[in-house]
Amino acid sequence: MLDLRPGENAPVSTPSDPLVRWVVQVGSFSKSDSADALVANLRLEGLPAFAEKVSSASGTAFKVRIGPELSRDRATELARKVKAEHNLDAFVTTQE
Repeated sequence: MLDLRPGENAPVSTPSDPLVRWVVQVGSFSKSDSADALVANLRLEGLPAFAEKVSSASGTAFKVRIGPELSRDRATELARKVKAEHNLDAFVTTQE
């Protein structure tokens, strides 16, 4: 019989790679209003869109993304669908 109770000397492991989540980026805007408008339109189409504020030395951008997906293949297929059905320049990237 296997003892599944934790012991005092039970090894503790931490994953070397955190869970990777894939998203499809469909836009980057300097104004939040523009990003929010695209998010609203995509959500009306049933897509799980969101805007993410990103700050860098060159300024602030509001990136519009769809997802996340746990599989890169699913994210890639979603990007193809968005390009075809919504005429948006879409690409797959990771979400931190």
